[in-house]
Amino acid sequence: MELKYACVCDYAIMDKMEKLSILGIFDSITTLQFPATHSRMFFVALFQAHPSEIGNHPVKITLVNADGEPIINPFEQEIVAARNILNCNLLIEMLGITFPTEGIYSFDIVLDNRHVGSVPVSLRSS
Repeated sequence: MELKYACVCDYAIMDKMEKLSILGIFDSITTLQFPATHSRMFFVALFQAHPSEIGNHPVKITLVNADGEPIINPFEQEIVAARNILNCNLLIEMLGITFPTEGIYSFDIVLDNRHVGSVPVSLRSS
């Protein structure tokens, strides 16, 4: 299974037909002071499976600081690759995430216990 894309955005929704809509993709946050709390954001990823990979796959998303230390508890879910649906969307709503200091943070993506990608987010003061 492979990561096709991942992003952080202001809003995302998946309809009942599993069509994904993403609004306001960003990679930086400017704030007046630290610690800074971002009231609401979404993490979105698309994974693509090979037909031999049908079944459940654990995914863990960890938000880490520049030193690789987690700043919140990881988000853990399972995605399911089905015989007729090999593209698997992951959508996580995150509320009240606090960034302690200015710097580069990263959403690290672990799929089936292996690191498959990261989404960096820069925090800076205005």
